[in-house]
Amino acid sequence: MRTARPGWRAWAAVAVGGLIGTELRYGAGLMFPETAGSVPWTTLVINVVGSFVLAVLTTVWIARPKTAFWLRAGLGPGLLGSFTTFSAVVFTIDQQIRGGSHASWLAYLALSLVLGLGAAAAGWKTGKTLADLAAVPRDHRRAGGSLRRRGRPVALRRRLLVCAPPGAPSALALGDARGQCGGSFIIGAAVGLTARLGLGPEWQTGLATGLAGGLTTFSSWTTATVRLVSETRYRAAALNIAANLAAGLAAAALGLAMTGL
Repeated sequence: MRTARPGWRAWAAVAVGGLIGTELRYGAGLMFPETAGSVPWTTLVINVVGSFVLAVLTTVWIARPKTAFWLRAGLGPGLLGSFTTFSAVVFTIDQQIRGGSHASWLAYLALSLVLGLGAAAAGWKTGKTLADLAAVPRDHRRAGGSLRRRGRPVALRRRLLVCAPPGAPSALALGDARGQCGGSFIIGAAVGLTARLGLGPEWQTGLATGLAGGLTTFSSWTTATVRLVSETRYRAAALNIAANLAAGLAAAALGLAMTGL
């Protein structure tokens, strides 16, 4: 069955959110510049914060499925999706491996996984708590009475928080994986082309930070992994981590190789 295409409001919200998220990430990089060969702390903090916020919003939206789609699209794939970046992570790891900074890339990978997934898990739990509080009328909370709102038990809302919303696919998010690979390839090719053709740094910034960074998303990756864990799909969660990392690293290396670097 074919699904309806998003309306213009969703497209506009994603465009505006994507612009804001990318500019925020770029501005943070200017305010807190990173040193080559060391852990990129600015990108790490951005990805951790974005993972927490997106996980909170995702659980709240699952409990409130009537939230306007354009709003979810603008804040999720738009703002937070472009604010966080997966391609920069895999490209940095690739460059540090090539440069022999093994302690640095291992630390960066470990911190990204532990803190990113931990932030998404904390956000998931926080969102569930907020949704439960919103589902219980204030007077019932004070009296400790029946936990119902408009005839629907809170248990049902909890069930909605750990299950896919109506119509959502239960398989891995292959669309996100394709975006991660595409963006990782673009960042590798962008760095290689700008160096080979002698283009100015603004070209690399626009293609790598803007296009590739906006196309890939770290927060959706960590939130999707935590959601799989909450559904007790541990193998799928592990596959989501390993497959995206392996494919992203391979795509970034391919982008560089195709430019002769």
